Amino acid sequence: AVHSLTTPIINLPATLVNPTLGFTHYVETEAGYDGGNVKISVNGGAFQLIPTSAYLFNPYNTTLFTAGDGNTNPMAGQSAFTGGSPGSNNSGRSLIDLTTFTTGGGTVQFRFDFGKDGCGGVNGWFLDNFDLYHCPPATGAPEITWDADPLAASRATRTLTFSVSAVTATP
Repeated sequence: AVHSLTTPIINLPATLVNPTLGFTHYVETEAGYDGGNVKISVNGGAFQLIPTSAYLFNPYNTTLFTAGDGNTNPMAGQSAFTGGSPGSNNSGRSLIDLTTFTTGGGTVQFRFDFGKDGCGGVNGWFLDNFDLYHCPPATGAPEITWDADPLAASRATRTLTFSVSAVTATP
């Protein structure tokens, strides 16, 4: 069976820059046989699997076994979050770069599919904290000043130098 959670249609601003999808999740499944993945529909088109290459952080951890491997899951052979062994990237926050799918204007819709075979199983796939945002590139290096001890005017001036990267997020 495949169980799906589909978002409403989301209207994108024309000024969209660096669109990113973020979500928090936890998966505990029969490794390689059961698992979940994310699909996208752009401007009402067919849903397509978001590939591992689009993930900026915490991508799918494997490809589900195929029908030839004895997997009866309708999603057999697809990239997915599966398993649940400690240390695997089967949980946490995932970030997906959507720039190859849309540059602004139009609509998107997301579908979280969870497929399972006909036997066994564990707890499933849990999703939370879904965010769609865009991050315009920083327009210049941020400037930071810092006085280590503002009350000690008689002491010698101390200089601290470091680099900071900043991105302005717009909800």
